[in-house]
Amino acid sequence: TEEWVKKTQAALLSTLLDQIILNCNQTLEARDLDVHGINNLLWSVAKLVDNGLELEKTPKLKEAVAALLIHVKAKAKSPEESEHFIPQHISILLWSVAKLVDNGLEPDKATMLREVVAVLLPHVKAKAKSKEE
Repeated sequence: TEEWVKKTQAALLSTLLDQIILNCNQTLEARDLDVHGINNLLWSVAKLVDNGLELEKTPKLKEAVAALLIHVKAKAKSPEESEHFIPQHISILLWSVAKLVDNGLEPDKATMLREVVAVLLPHVKAKAKSKEE
């Protein structure tokens, strides 16, 4: 039965990752991912990896991470989305990025991770500055 459980878990994860990838690849008008949703998905993926799911053995996982990071970057750059980047979201996104790097995200994805961190840092600075004022 342990083998059956593993196969079932793998099938469920594959289905979930397919849905994330499909949603991320839709046109902007058709996507229903907001900052909060992306934050939750990226945190979940980072948590799975942190608990032993191997990126190298799960190609769809790497594809889902790449698709989510593209959205984080686009939304962080968007003036319309800036109010949605609350401190909690920023800290969770940065934690997720750190965990993915810690657990061996490939160098080509690491470039995207650096870009995501670079677009999140101005939000951190703006939030810190608004607290000072």
